[in-house]
Amino acid sequence: MTDWLLHLLAGDRAAVYRDVRFVLDVAWPVALVLLGVVFCASVLFWHRRRPALSKALIGLRGVALALVLFLLLGPALVARKLEPGTHFVPVLFDDSRSMTVPEYDGQARAERFVQVYQGSDFERVLTQSHQVARFRFGSTTARVNEVEDLAFDQGRTDIVGAVRGVLKQMSGAAVSAVVVFSDGVQQSVSPVPITDLSRDVPVFTVGIGRDDLWRDLALTDVSVSRVRSDEMAVTARVVAEGLGGEDVVVDVLDGKRVVASSPLSIVGPEEENYVRLAFDPQRDGWVSHRVRVRLADTTDVATKDRIAENNARDILVDNRERVFRILYFSGRPNWEGKFLRRALDGAPQLVLSSLVR
Repeated sequence: MTDWLLHLLAGDRAAVYRDVRFVLDVAWPVALVLLGVVFCASVLFWHRRRPALSKALIGLRGVALALVLFLLLGPALVARKLEPGTHFVPVLFDDSRSMTVPEYDGQARAERFVQVYQGSDFERVLTQSHQVARFRFGSTTARVNEVEDLAFDQGRTDIVGAVRGVLKQMSGAAVSAVVVFSDGVQQSVSPVPITDLSRDVPVFTVGIGRDDLWRDLALTDVSVSRVRSDEMAVTARVVAEGLGGEDVVVDVLDGKRVVASSPLSIVGPEEENYVRLAFDPQRDGWVSHRVRVRLADTTDVATKDRIAENNARDILVDNRERVFRILYFSGRPNWEGKFLRRALDGAPQLVLSSLVR
């Protein structure tokens, strides 16, 4: 009731008032006694035998008398007003690369957030009662002048650590609350436990991003091994989320040329598969290759695979010339050793050693 009256009387300025209560200029028992006397007098006159019109006039006079008496009691709303400049609200913006992830309509989270924030009255209303301190956070936390200055290029996010760091920076100021705008993706290697936060300052979080099904295809790990002297094998770990029923392809590329490829069918909503591919390096020495995973159906890729940056990994293959040693063991001299050595004369990477006893 008091909040409704406050908004009726103060309008948009109601946000600067706290601890609103209704008071009278006299003690409550006295006010109740006076209102009771007026009520009893009105009822007494009402029940006397009078025409209907007279009863209506008596009722109106009673209401008017009660209203005048109520105003004479000195009703008022008492509240505590927050003066701008004495209380601070740090506003933290997620500046990590996860904010550049496109949503189902192709628009990035960061782009949508900046548009919505600029068109909202959030800061205008907040600055009526508080000073706003803007911060960007990711792997580090720093002040930022405007939301347009966010670069969304930091590679790691520690939300709890950022809140704790900002509260530590503003330890000498009166902080009323902390507001965090983030997509909620915690990317810190050793995140700060939420129990380390101060319980004296409330933290309000505003989620960025839609609640639709997360869909992504990722190449999370790649290992290389030598199968034969002239052949390499790549084992790729493929993780698919929300892509049940889709077909994907794992490729090994030498520059722009595909040297090995393997199809893979995704069955469940969340799957992890290992794919093995073999290929022959075409150059000697250390050779760079790229392993990638892609959707077989190239239509509407942006909505099916949210993060394209985790679809490929570069590997370095050691294709230097190697010398393989062969030991020929025999109990007595024979002709086989002679012909075996002659056969290997044309293979400089094979060295034959004989042991005859």
